[in-house]
Amino acid sequence: MVGGAQPGYVYLITTTGQQQQVVKIGRSTDPDARRTQLQVGNHLPLEVSNKYPVNDMVKAEAAAHHAMRNYLIRGEWYNFPPGGITSVRQIVSRAIGRYHRDDIPRKNV
Repeated sequence: MVGGAQPGYVYLITTTGQQQQVVKIGRSTDPDARRTQLQVGNHLPLEVSNKYPVNDMVKAEAAAHHAMRNYLIRGEWYNFPPGGITSVRQIVSRAIGRYHRDDIPRKNV
């Protein structure tokens, strides 16, 4: 869709079983397939922790990245703030709230 809003998901993909967990904040129309793509190049086990349905995934992702900027490691990977994944979910949910699609429920996986 050129020039228009792209519906889809903002997702949180986290590392599992590690002492220092990190989260990737991204966008996709299929977050589970995206996790599979990322897993190929990552030695740490990954899981989709959240899927937020949004009506404009480009703008929603940018808002989520901005909200988590203080925890940026590199690219779209972030350290967990104090409070862990619960804090990440709260920060991202607030940041992308205006883009939420009401026709699809949010998913904590």
